[in-house]
Amino acid sequence: MHVVKWIAIIATAVVVVPLLTTITLWIASLPIWQFERDNCAFNTVSNRQYRDMLGQAKRQRWTVWPGLSDGVFWPSDRGFRIPGPQFEQVLGQRLREAVDDLAGDHSSADVQLAAAHALMRSLGANLVSVSEVPPFPEAGQPHARVYFRYFLPQRRFAPLCLTCLVWRYTTIAVSFEHDLAANAYQFDGITVLHGDLKYDPDPIKERNVNATCPAFPVSSGR
Repeated sequence: MHVVKWIAIIATAVVVVPLLTTITLWIASLPIWQFERDNCAFNTVSNRQYRDMLGQAKRQRWTVWPGLSDGVFWPSDRGFRIPGPQFEQVLGQRLREAVDDLAGDHSSADVQLAAAHALMRSLGANLVSVSEVPPFPEAGQPHARVYFRYFLPQRRFAPLCLTCLVWRYTTIAVSFEHDLAANAYQFDGITVLHGDLKYDPDPIKERNVNATCPAFPVSSGR
């Protein structure tokens, strides 16, 4: 009887301890702990205006699972099943629409950047890098593009995320089109890439900024 009892205790511990650990890690990844660093202003957008956007963004359903994903063991739009082929693309489009809603009727690049950053922070994402890609007219890209890359714990998409033990981060790239002649920027879109066998983001290797607030590259002449 004692042997059976100890086997039952061990079996319970094997199941319960990893489960509690996973849930604890998921709770720790929630953005409610991460807003103390958001003392940002964006040229014509004051910190108060930015924080108003952040407050609006935090009230949206994506701040708590299953708003972004209803996956349980991995990011997915199909619950316990593997995600659909358009999952990342649809998610990027949803986030773009959310930025447009936060920015309202303003076409100012400052407002758009403030809205995009407010959205990213409402998710709990952190700015990692800023880069500018030159135009490629021969490929149908007449303007340069600026990419603000954020890293978000992949665990945010699934409370019992198993793959997060190997692939910890999701990359979210906020892109702006840069008209070099007019030195004008326009919000272009959002791309979501979950870490997996094909792409395993590294926040140390990819980091090129120390700031917590985004700004357009100085080299762009802004």
